[in-house]
Amino acid sequence: MSALAEIGAEARTLRAQVLNAVRAAVVSGELAPGARISETELARGLGVSRGTLREAVRRLEQEGLLVTLSHRGTFVRELSAEEIVDVYGVRFALEGYAARCASPRLTPEVRALLHDRIDELAATVRGADFREAIAADLRFHEAVCAVSGNRFLLDQWRSMVGLIAAVMHTAGPDLVRPLQSPDEHRELLASVESGDAARIDATWRAHFDSGAETLGNAVRRRDALAGPARRKP
Repeated sequence: MSALAEIGAEARTLRAQVLNAVRAAVVSGELAPGARISETELARGLGVSRGTLREAVRRLEQEGLLVTLSHRGTFVRELSAEEIVDVYGVRFALEGYAARCASPRLTPEVRALLHDRIDELAATVRGADFREAIAADLRFHEAVCAVSGNRFLLDQWRSMVGLIAAVMHTAGPDLVRPLQSPDEHRELLASVESGDAARIDATWRAHFDSGAETLGNAVRRRDALAGPARRKP
């Protein structure tokens, strides 16, 4: 590899690291829905130039995770109730298909991995760390997407994981905990293990329909309480 190629590779690696760091901050709730992004402070904290950070911001705007408003700045997107329903519809399209694809690929090792993910979820749900419970929930769903063997599907899922986490952080633990039920996730996995495509579709659709309704209603109540003066980014 030439020196110029090495520099290019290093730059691409740095951009990817910055992109992943900002996305992870949103997924973890460190950058909460509605939070304003200070490019100067964030670039300083990451130890990169503002130009490098702007590239990550533009990518996350394309993913819908951040939004830039004229004369106001850049914010972590706060989803409306209708957008939550849309996000969960896309989740079902991706994950329902992933679950069907994963079904014939369940080796003993893969089954053990997925059951371990649910055990991790159960442990975090019993604890007090809401952020970790969200992370454990998403790790199970990501694992199913990975087992599907469809790299394009997995990449699409990962590009919207920040939106999924933002929805959960917006709603809060009281509403989200029931959706993280380990028993319900065991039902999801059992449907995949059954190899029955109709059962997979019905089980996963019910899970996501419940999530969309619960979280959508939570946001409607939040917006109603805030009144018409509320300006949502």
